[in-house]
Formats: sequence, C-alpha cells, structure tokens
Amino acid sequence: ATESSLPSKVALSLRNTGGSYWYKYSYDKAFADVSHSHRTADEGLDFSVGFPLFPARAVGSYSDTLSVLLCYDANCNREVPGGPFNLPMRLDVGYFAVAEADVEPLQPAQTTVLTHDVLGAAYSAALDAVVTVSARPTATLRLHDLRSGQVRTVPLAVPPTSLSLSADGLRAAVGHDAAVTLLDLQADSPEPARRFDVPLAVGSLVLAGDRVVAMGSVSNNSNPIYWLDTKTGLASRFDAAFG
Repeated sequence: ATESSLPSKVALSLRNTGGSYWYKYSYDKAFADVSHSHRTADEGLDFSVGFPLFPARAVGSYSDTLSVLLCYDANCNREVPGGPFNLPMRLDVGYFAVAEADVEPLQPAQTTVLTHDVLGAAYSAALDAVVTVSARPTATLRLHDLRSGQVRTVPLAVPPTSLSLSADGLRAAVGHDAAVTLLDLQADSPEPARRFDVPLAVGSLVLAGDRVVAMGSVSNNSNPIYWLDTKTGLASRFDAAFG
C-alpha cells in the first residue's frame, strides 16, 4: 500500500491581463509521472501526478519537487517574478491503516511502519506481545515483544488467512486455505508446529480450550462452521439446526 501527501491533481492559476504566459516544468521522472492540461476558462494549469509501481520501492519515504517556471516569452528570456513555483511531492511506501469516516483516530504515542502485510493480529498478555500473521513478502508469524521491541519470527509453510490465540495467550491457531496450524508461542517450547487439513478455506477461527478450533468461511452464500479435534485431527461440520 502506498500513501502520498500530494493529491492526484494540483492546480496553478495564472493571470496576465492582455497577454499570455509560457511555462515549463521539471521533476525527477524516476520519482513520478506528471502530465498537465491548460484551462482556458481561467488561464490555469492542472497537473496530474502519479507514482510508478515498477520498479518496486523499498519501504520508506521518498520526496521530490515539481518546479514550474512561468515566462513572458517562449524562450523564457523574461521570467515571471516570484518563480519558479515549487510543488513538493512525497511518497510514503509501507502498510497503512485507512481511517474510517466520521471516526476520529487516536493519536498514538509511537508508530512503526511494517515491512509486511497483516492478515491477523492479536495481543498476548502472558507474553506482552502483539502476534501477527502475514502472507507478503513471506508467510510468517511474528511476535512483537512490546517490552524489548524485538520481533521473533516463525516461518509458515503456506500463506495464512486468519489468527486466533488461546485464552492464556501462549498458543496460536493459524488458518490457511484448507488447513490449520497450531503453534506454541513460548520461545523455549520444544513442541513443534502441528498442521491439520480441513475441508474449507478458513476465513476465521477460534482456538477454544485444549482440543477444539471452530472455523468459518464464506462460500456459496453460506458460512459453514467446522469443529476440529486437535487430538484426533478429525474435522466435522457443525449444523446449527441439529447442534
């Protein structure tokens, strides 16, 4: 995801009674794509700014300046006083939360730009850590330690779709397309990750108790729920009419 401090269009109004202006502009073509149009109604200029998707940029902030020079003649021997007119451009590359309409966002004391997407997140009070799962750039579970600031990573065999923590905050269930992975989040735990096949793409899940994970996924206008017995590995569909 990308965010820019510059709108997709910017305008420059011109006034030269009894005459016209000549103009030229410059910018770093590797940074942005800029096009312009002339408004005859009010002698203005419209600039449209876009940012190339390729080559891909690393996470970070990028800036440049669109410099517009106005002249009284075609060769710019006489420049309009006050020029050039500089329009700052900035591009922030990373993953950003989109604010909801009519909801005033809280101002956090500290923010961190992540280098990965987030498909599920939960807080573990026992570990004082935020647990996230991501599919890009790699399928990974991460534990963000809030006290030390360190991040511990656990590779996942396939991309995740959802995440749930146990009530004690020490275990995680990760949903996948047709699978569920159970992990012990304690750093010194000898227990390996366990993966179970399930007959649906897991859209959401809840790790409940020691044995059962409930899963739901929207498919064909229905929302089936399956119960997974983590001891036997058997998954069975829950029927609300008879359950």
